[in-house]
Amino acid sequence: MKKLTKIPSEFSLAKYDAVADFVGSEEWFVNLEKRYELFALCNTPFHLIDTKNVDGLAAAANMQSSTREKVLRLLENPIITIEESGGLLYLSSDDAVVSLKNKDFFEMLRCVHFHDEANYQNVLRLITTYCKPDEIEHPRDFNLIHKRFWNDDISPELTAFAKVDLYASDDKLIDDFMAWVKVEKEKRFINIVDNKGGSKIPDKIRKHAPTQADLKQWTKNKVLPCLDLMIWAKVNQLKITNEMLAGALFSMNLHVDDTTLKVTRSTRNKADELMDQATLMIFANAVKKEIAPEPKPFYAEDFLQRIKNGVASASKKS
Repeated sequence: MKKLTKIPSEFSLAKYDAVADFVGSEEWFVNLEKRYELFALCNTPFHLIDTKNVDGLAAAANMQSSTREKVLRLLENPIITIEESGGLLYLSSDDAVVSLKNKDFFEMLRCVHFHDEANYQNVLRLITTYCKPDEIEHPRDFNLIHKRFWNDDISPELTAFAKVDLYASDDKLIDDFMAWVKVEKEKRFINIVDNKGGSKIPDKIRKHAPTQADLKQWTKNKVLPCLDLMIWAKVNQLKITNEMLAGALFSMNLHVDDTTLKVTRSTRNKADELMDQATLMIFANAVKKEIAPEPKPFYAEDFLQRIKNGVASASKKS
């Protein structure tokens, strides 16, 4: 892969001055999720699109050109407002474990890889014909147990459905749930453990929303402009070196002695970390709780006291 030799003229550090004025983690999140979206587009394997005919070649060229235009627009106006968002933050669930509802069953059906409408209707027929009403997972015809429909994992990519045995002890539930989560994450290639056995998800994001000190550190380390230059290089299928990033991000900063070392140890490392899908989803849930804090618990004693106060108030009026 060729190296990037010139920073695009649309890029300017001055355009990122507003980052220092971000008042909370929500503004940081909506900007990070925009970069995540563009990284995903840049990772589209354009070369795998059917290019055996003119239409295939044109489609690949149009997709790549469209992605490049989106990245250019971001370089021209890199600050995303909260009003412009509406992605991961609002699609994520507040709770790690939720009760299944009727719609979840249809969601599971939707996630099966039906080839066409006839295949979908056939599955419905099989369920109606061979399954007991209360035990869908046990077909009456045991030859069907070997069919892909009965054995394949049909959970969506970012979530997983669980069936919980409420008669199990709490200790067993906790142990089994943690083991199940580990397996489901491994299935989705969500690497939560590094080669030293430690967590790749930052503790401060995993346990609670980032502090103001964290956000200031991200601003100081120029995380957003670093991400944008990395995205620009990626969409143009070029490699951007740490030396070039250092020159673009810190050349005017007299307080940084070794700019390349700073990029290597702090800026680029943090940028990569924040573009991890698992980290962003956890960040999303933390931000949502910060925006809408959980209501204070309402105790039975308070409820009874309210009734007592209401009765007393009514007696006085009468």
